[in-house]
Amino acid sequence: MTTYFRNHPLTYYGKTPKKIGDGTYSKVYKYKARKKRAVAVKIHNNSTAFIREISLIDEFKGCSNIVDMLDVGYDFKRNNFYHIMPLAETDLYHQIQSKYFKTRPEKVKLCMYQILQALAFIHVKQYLHRDIKAENVLAFRELDGNIVYKLCDFGLSRKAYETGACYTSYMVTLYYRPPENILEITNYTYSIDVWSMGCIFIEIILGIPPFTDEESKDSLRNQLKALGSDVDLENAPDYLKDALSDISDEEFKEGKEWWNKNIKKRILDSVHSEAYDLIGKMLVLDPNKRISVREALLHPYFKEYSPVFFPLLPIFKVYKPEDWSFHQSKITWKNRKDSLIKIHEFIEHLELNDVVFVKTIFLFNLFANRDTENHLTEDNIWSYMLVIVRIASKLCCGDPITLSKIIEFIPKKKVKERTRYFLNRIGFKPSIYTGYDWLIEPRNKNRMRLEAFDHGIEDEEIWEKVFYEIRGLYISSLFYKELFCSFEPKELVEACYTYILKSKEIPEIHHNIHNLLKVIYED
Repeated sequence: MTTYFRNHPLTYYGKTPKKIGDGTYSKVYKYKARKKRAVAVKIHNNSTAFIREISLIDEFKGCSNIVDMLDVGYDFKRNNFYHIMPLAETDLYHQIQSKYFKTRPEKVKLCMYQILQALAFIHVKQYLHRDIKAENVLAFRELDGNIVYKLCDFGLSRKAYETGACYTSYMVTLYYRPPENILEITNYTYSIDVWSMGCIFIEIILGIPPFTDEESKDSLRNQLKALGSDVDLENAPDYLKDALSDISDEEFKEGKEWWNKNIKKRILDSVHSEAYDLIGKMLVLDPNKRISVREALLHPYFKEYSPVFFPLLPIFKVYKPEDWSFHQSKITWKNRKDSLIKIHEFIEHLELNDVVFVKTIFLFNLFANRDTENHLTEDNIWSYMLVIVRIASKLCCGDPITLSKIIEFIPKKKVKERTRYFLNRIGFKPSIYTGYDWLIEPRNKNRMRLEAFDHGIEDEEIWEKVFYEIRGLYISSLFYKELFCSFEPKELVEACYTYILKSKEIPEIHHNIHNLLKVIYED
C-alpha cells in the first residue's frame, strides 16, 4: 500500500473546487491551491470502493497507461476519504464528442493501442476492470505535445479467481455491457472487458457506441440480431443458444443489414479494413470465442508497433537492437559488451542454461534504463551483473546461485546494497511478472503434490525436483510468443504441471517447449 496518507482537510489543495466528474460512489473535483499545481481530487462516499480503488492503483503503478496516485487522505470536515490524481487535459468521451478523431485514423490506432496496453497489464495481474468506458479513459498532454491515455476508475474492479468462479452479474455501463452480463451470467471472464473495448473502438471511429439502448433487454436483442447469425450454435454456451432461439430469421436479416449499413460500411470508409477485422474479433457474442487483449495487441492492425512490449512483463519483452543502447554517459558500449561476455562465461562455469543469461540481459536492460541516479558505472557494472544473474537464476529451474558464489568476487555488504538498489529501481516482484505467486501458493502446491502422489511420485525429494521443473518450464515458456500470447499465466502453469507429470522422466527444459505446445493443443 502507498505510504501517503494525509489527515489535512481538502482545503489544503484549494478553496474553490470545480466539479469535473460524477459517479455512483464518488465525485471528482479540480482543485488549485495558490502556488501549487492543479490536481484532480476524487472524493469517495463508499469506503469499500475507496479501499479497492486505491489498493489497485497502487498495485498497478508502473504502467504508463494507468492513472497515477499522488496522495491519499481523509477529510475530517466532510467525513470522506479521497485520493489525489494528476489533472488530465480531458477524457476520451469529450475527445470523441469534439470530433478529435475524425479523419485522423492514426490517432484512433494510438489511442486503442494505449488502452489495450493498460488492460493487458490488469489482466495478466488477474484483475477484471468491469467498467471500461470512454469516460474512464483520461487524456494527458505530455511536454512534447503528444497525448497519453490512462485508464482510471477501479471501483468496480476485482480479482479473477479460478475458471468458473462466480461474480456479481450486473456490471459494466449498459452501452458497453456484453450479452453474458445482460443475461446475468455470473461466471464471466476477462472477455467482458474485451467486449467493452470493441464498443469503445467503434465509438472512437463513429462518435457513438454500437448499442445505445436505454433498457438492457433492448440492448441484448439488438446485439443478438446484429451479430447472432455468425454464432457457432453447436459449440455456443447454452444460455446463448436459448437467447438466440427467440430471434427469428427475419430479425437476423434485419439486424445484419443494419450492422452492415451503419457500422461496417462507415468504419471501412473511415479506417483500414484491419481495424474492422479487430472489432469483429472483439464483438463476438460467445465470450469463449472473443480475442484476448494480448492477442489483440498482436493483431496486424498494430503492426507498426511491432514488436509489441507487453506492459506487465518487461523481463520477457521481445528483444530489439535498440534495447542494447541506453543513455548512460559513464558506461561505454565496449565496457557493457565485455561485461555481458564475462557474465556468460560465469553462467557457463556454474553449468546453468542460457535461459538464465537471457533473463539477465532483460533485467539488466530494464535496470540500466531506470537508473536515473547513475549508480551504474564502469567500476561497478560487474558487481551489478553478478547481483542480477543471481536473481535471474532464482526464476529458472534448478537451484539458484548461492550467496557464497557471489561473495567470492564482491563483499557480502556490497551484494546486499546492490540487490536492494537494483530491486528498488525496477520495482521487481516475481509474483507480478511470472504468476509465481499462484504457483507457490500452499493450497495450489499441495493440490499438485497430491496429484503427483497419485502418479507414483511418493518421495518428497523427487517431488521437489519435479516442482522445480514445473516452475522452470513455465517461466521458460514465457519466452515463446505462441504460448505467452495465447494463455493466461495460470493456464500455462497447469499445462506445464500436466506435461511434467505425464513425462516418464524429468525432461530437459529447453528441449521440451515444442512438446509442451503439443500437449496444450491436443488436450
